[in-house]
Amino acid sequence: MLDLNRVPEALALLRRLRDAEESNTYVTLRLIEAMRRSGQAKAARKLLRSLPLAQMKGTPEHAMMLITQVAAEGNREDAYAAAYDLVRRHPDRPDIALGYVGLGLLRNGGPGFRMKEAGPGAFVALEGPAGTRRAFALDDGPEFFGIPVEAPGSPIARLVAGKRRGDTFEIPKMGGHPETWTIASVHGKYLQLHHRIMEEFEIRYPGVPGLSRLTMKEGDVSEALAMVRRSAEQNERTAKLYLDENMPLSMVARALGGDPVGFAQYVRTLGADVATCTGSGEERVAACATALAARGRGAVLDPYTAWVAAEMDLLPTLRSWFGTLHASEACIRMIERMIDKQRQGIGHRQMTVSWHENQFYREEIDDDFLRSQIAVLEAGRDKIVAACEIHSILVPDETSEVADKMLEMAGSSFLDAAFLARERGVPLLSDDARYRTWATAATGCRSLWLQAALMAATEAGALSAADYATAVVGLAARQHSFVSLEGDALHEICRQDDDRLHRLRAALRYIGGSGAEMTSPHGGRRISRDGLGLRWRPAPPEEEGGDGPRV
Repeated sequence: MLDLNRVPEALALLRRLRDAEESNTYVTLRLIEAMRRSGQAKAARKLLRSLPLAQMKGTPEHAMMLITQVAAEGNREDAYAAAYDLVRRHPDRPDIALGYVGLGLLRNGGPGFRMKEAGPGAFVALEGPAGTRRAFALDDGPEFFGIPVEAPGSPIARLVAGKRRGDTFEIPKMGGHPETWTIASVHGKYLQLHHRIMEEFEIRYPGVPGLSRLTMKEGDVSEALAMVRRSAEQNERTAKLYLDENMPLSMVARALGGDPVGFAQYVRTLGADVATCTGSGEERVAACATALAARGRGAVLDPYTAWVAAEMDLLPTLRSWFGTLHASEACIRMIERMIDKQRQGIGHRQMTVSWHENQFYREEIDDDFLRSQIAVLEAGRDKIVAACEIHSILVPDETSEVADKMLEMAGSSFLDAAFLARERGVPLLSDDARYRTWATAATGCRSLWLQAALMAATEAGALSAADYATAVVGLAARQHSFVSLEGDALHEICRQDDDRLHRLRAALRYIGGSGAEMTSPHGGRRISRDGLGLRWRPAPPEEEGGDGPRV
C-alpha cells in the first residue's frame, strides 16, 4: 500500500502490525517511512528515539538501517551498542561492517569513543618490560574481529580499572620482583572496532568495494589522489559499456552500483548524450503513429523515463493523452533507495574528491544540501505515484531465451516495464533507446519515447505549441539525443527566451550536428530557415510592443 501511495491505509495497517509485534524491524522501518510521508516527522523521531534496539528482530540489513536512523535522531548510545553487537554476530557481512563505520562518521563521534579511564566498555593497550605489549577490550563475550576480550571481572581487568593513559600498575612475579606495566592508551571499544574495520576491510572482504587503506607520508596525499583517479578512470571504462557497447542505462548503472538517473547525469558529465532515438524521419513517423494508436489506451513508463517526466512536469500531459500511465514498483524502489542514500548522510561530515577532465574536484556536502535533495526526490516520487498506477511485477512463467539471458545479466526487475507493457497491451514509453531495443527483443512490446508522444499530442491539438517548446528545451538540456526541431518549435523557443538565449542555445545543439538528418522534412536547413522566417515576420498588431526580433 505504501508503494502505491495509499499512505493513510498503509499507516493504519503498519500501526496494527507493530502493535502485534513491536520487535519486527522491517515493520518498524516501514511504519517510520509512512509516518514521515503523512507529515508526522516529529512522531517518527520520537518513535526512533524510544526504540529498544536490543529487542528488535529482523534481517541484519534491516537492523543496520534502523540503527542508522536511530543514531541520526540523536540516540547514539543505543545505536552503537546495537551496531557493535550486530557486527559481532555477523562478522562475515561487509555491508554490516560498512554500516558500522558510517556511524563513526557522525558529528562529534560516538559515545565511548573518547573514554579516558579503563573500565567496562574500554579498549586498553599496555606496555610492559622490554617492550612487551598487550591490548584488549573490557567486555563480555569471546574475541571477535581480531579484538581480544577480557571480562570486566577478570584479574587483569581489576588491575587496570580506573587507570588512565600513563598510569602504571604492577603484576606480581612468582619468586621475583613484580613487573611494572604502563597504560599506553585508553579509548572506547566502539572506536577500536571502527579502527579495526577501517584497517582490515580489504583483507577481510577482498574484492568488495567500500573501504581502501592507504599508507601515506605526513602531509602527502598523492597516493589517495592517485586512487581517486584510478577509480574515476575505471568508472569511465565501465561507462563505455553504455557509450560504445549499446547497453541500457539501467544495466550499466547497476554495474556501477547506482541508478539510471544518476548514471545519465554521469554520462552527461562525460560530454556524451543519452541515446533516445536514431534521429531518422522513418523512426519518428512510426513512433508518432504508435502514440496516436495508444491515445486513451495507456502506456508504461520505465523508471528512468518516469523520473524525467516527473522532473519536467510532463506526467499530467502524458496522462491526459494516454489516459492511464503504468509503472512498476521497481520505479518507486529506485527512488526510495536514492532517498535512503541521502538520508543516511545526514549528521555526517562529508567531503568528496573526484577526478574529471584531468582535474581533481573537492566538494563538501552539508545537511541542508542533503535535505534539499531528499525533498526533490520525495516530490518526484509523489508525482509518479499520483499520476501512475503502480504494479508489482512477477516474471512470467514462460519467457524467451533472450529475456532469461537479460535477467541473468541485469537482475530480476530489469524487464519489469517491458513485461508490464506486454501484459497490458500498451506501448513502452522510454527515453533510453537501448532499453527499448532490448525490451522489444525480449518481449516483443511496442515502444516510443517522450518527444514522439509530445509531438503527436501537439499535432493533434492536445498540447499547446508553447508547452511543447518548453518540453523540447527540457529534453535538449538533458541531452536526450536526438531532439527533433521544426520551425514552429524553434520560433516558440525564441519567444520564451531571455536575452541570454539559454533555451535557444540548448536546442540549437541538435541542429546541423553530425547526426542531423539534413535531407528530412525536419532537417537543419529547413528548421533554421523556417524558424528565422517566423522570428522576423512582422508581429500582429496585438503583439506590437512585445519582445522585438533578435538572433
